[in-house]
Amino acid sequence: MRAYVPADEPAVVELLNLAAADLRALPWLMFDTEDFREKPLGFVSNRICQALVEASGIVVACVGSQVAGVASCWCSPEDHVALLQFVAVQPEFRRRGIGSALLDWCAYQARGRGCRELLVERWVDSRNRSLCALLTANGFRQHLRGQMNVTMCARLQPQRLEEPDLPRGCSVTTFSPGDEPEWVRLKNAIFGSHTTEEWFAGNYTSREDFLPEGWFFAVHRGRKVGIANVLLHAHPTEGPVAGSLEWVGASREVRGKGIGRALVAACMRRLYEWGLDDALLLTQYFREPAVKLYRSLGFRVAREHRMYGKKLV
Repeated sequence: MRAYVPADEPAVVELLNLAAADLRALPWLMFDTEDFREKPLGFVSNRICQALVEASGIVVACVGSQVAGVASCWCSPEDHVALLQFVAVQPEFRRRGIGSALLDWCAYQARGRGCRELLVERWVDSRNRSLCALLTANGFRQHLRGQMNVTMCARLQPQRLEEPDLPRGCSVTTFSPGDEPEWVRLKNAIFGSHTTEEWFAGNYTSREDFLPEGWFFAVHRGRKVGIANVLLHAHPTEGPVAGSLEWVGASREVRGKGIGRALVAACMRRLYEWGLDDALLLTQYFREPAVKLYRSLGFRVAREHRMYGKKLV
C-alpha cells in the first residue's frame, strides 16, 4: 500500500474502467450514474484539479510493481463524515484481501482526521454482488433503506395487461396543448413539489422527443385529478430503447378509488403498443401503497440503489 502519485494515472483509470465494464455487463436498467461510464485518461488529475478528489486521499495497492487496486477517500472533518469515492481491484487479484485492505486504509485515514462515519459516495447497484459483499464483510451497513431508490420492472405480456378500470364518472385522457397549468398544479398537489410551467417545458414539452400520447390525466366529473406518463430512453451506445413510468399519482380526495391503478395500466398498455417488452419505474420502499400497487400489476424489484456507510467510533 502506498500513496498515489501522478504516474499512477493510467493504471488507476484502467482499474476504474474495468469496474465500469463490470456494471455495463449487467442488463441495462436506466437511471445509471457516472460509475457506469468509460473514463478518459486524465480523469483522476482533472478531478483533483477541480477539488472533487483529494490526491492525499487516494491509495494504491501494489503486487510487485503492478497496481492491483485503488481507493479514494474524501474527508470532511467539520462534518465528521468521510466519503468513499471509489474502490477497485484488478480481476486477477480479487479475493486476496486487497479490497479489504484498501477499505481499512480509508477508514483509518478518516478516523485519524476526526470523521465519525465513512459513507459510500454514490449508490451501489444491488446486482453488483461482489462489491456489496466486500462492503458488508468490512463493516459497512445499508442506511436510509426505506428512502433509497428502487428500480422495478414488469414484463409487458398482452394476456396480463389490464384495461383501465375506473369508477363511474371517471375517464383517462391524454395530454393536449394548454394542459400545462393543470399538469403542474396536480404534480405540486400530489407530490408536494414547487414545479413551474417553465420547468415542465424545459424538461419535457419543449423537447423534440416529447410524445403527448404517453402523458395521461385521470378525469373525475370533468375535473383532472390524476397524472401519469411514460418516457422512452435510448441506450447510451447502441442498445435497445427502454420505457419508464413517471409521476404516477392522484389527488387526495380520489385516492382509494382505483385511479392510480387505471393510470398505471394505461401507461403499460401504451408502452406495449409502442413495441416495448418491459416497463420500468423508480420508486422507494416507504411509498408502501405505490409499491403494493406496482407489485399487483406485475412489477418486481430489479435493482436496489443501495447506500452504504460504516461507523468509525
